[in-house]
Amino acid sequence: MQEPWHPRQRRAVLTELIERQALEEGRAPGAVARDWFDAYWHCAVEPCLVLFDHHGIALEAHQQNSLLRLAEGYPETYYYRDNQGFYLDEQQKPKLLQWQPTLDADSDLFYPTDAILDRFGYYLLVNQVFAVVDRLGADGLLAEAELIERVRDKLEALRLTLSGNGRVLIERWLTQTQLPAKANLLTRVEDIDELEADMELAAYTTIDNPLCVAARIERPLEEAVHV
Repeated sequence: MQEPWHPRQRRAVLTELIERQALEEGRAPGAVARDWFDAYWHCAVEPCLVLFDHHGIALEAHQQNSLLRLAEGYPETYYYRDNQGFYLDEQQKPKLLQWQPTLDADSDLFYPTDAILDRFGYYLLVNQVFAVVDRLGADGLLAEAELIERVRDKLEALRLTLSGNGRVLIERWLTQTQLPAKANLLTRVEDIDELEADMELAAYTTIDNPLCVAARIERPLEEAVHV
């Protein structure tokens, strides 16, 4: 039987994977971590933003719903595993109804754009991407500040290729001093059942946005994103 352990007292599986890969390649772990993060972004994050921008489909792409298939140690394919956890943008309703005629125009899957921007932003950026940044930084593979700049650069580049609400979302991420974040503990304390609540809305709060230059604060990213 394994001894109980605390996440901060043990190196993460991701760290062990990257260090093992670094040994196999004869490279520094930090260099491998950069390439690993780039591969992860390319297969897991960017497609979600493009899907939302082009088709108005936003996935609840948090950690629990996200799986990665690795090839030679690096992310190659992203799997989204919750076919109930997605939102359809009301602004894209005519296009989506034409694309899928069996879709009900009054379906509960359609949400106002602003609501999607808040939720999709939390699930993909705060819950998933920032968690990877935090883990790589906590285990000393790469500095959080470097990873945050890397995320900013990738968002800036992707923004130039988009023209819909995916671009609007990225611009929010880059300029807003605060980000919406789901308050899971508060949701539980207030006994909110997301599946039965109006628009399946949980309790939300706001956190400082480390991507916004105007909001930079002198504290670790983990303190800013854990709510």
